[in-house]
Amino acid sequence: MDSELQPYADLWTSGQWTVHRTRHSSARVIIGFEQGRATPKELSLLRRTVDRFRDLPASEVKSAVAGQAKLDLGTMSGMEARRLLLELREAGLLAHLEDASYVSQMPVTKDSSAVMLIEDEALGQKVCEEMIRRGAPVIESQVD
Repeated sequence: MDSELQPYADLWTSGQWTVHRTRHSSARVIIGFEQGRATPKELSLLRRTVDRFRDLPASEVKSAVAGQAKLDLGTMSGMEARRLLLELREAGLLAHLEDASYVSQMPVTKDSSAVMLIEDEALGQKVCEEMIRRGAPVIESQVD
């Protein structure tokens, strides 16, 4: 066993700890412009469908996307991304999702009364993997 894991040995020897594994569903929403840049129609659709452009004058929206073949609206929860994708497509914009989901793990007592927070993310993952390897139960959940 790595010496860096030794201080955490109680997590797998006491029998009081589990690993909570959470799958976080998230996605990036990307709008592509048909002609490699936003047309006047697409600019109008952006103002109607994208919150951050809704109250801006058309000239500011045009400046914000000038020279871009696509517009990245950022990463959001999977549910929010799917809702926005549907709205964008229904409006007539070319849009797609890029998966940005990830999994996190953390040691939690069996009665859920305590959590072991390990600031070093890589070390925290090593600790959880060692716990699992040594038989700690894994409790799975999904966040969307």
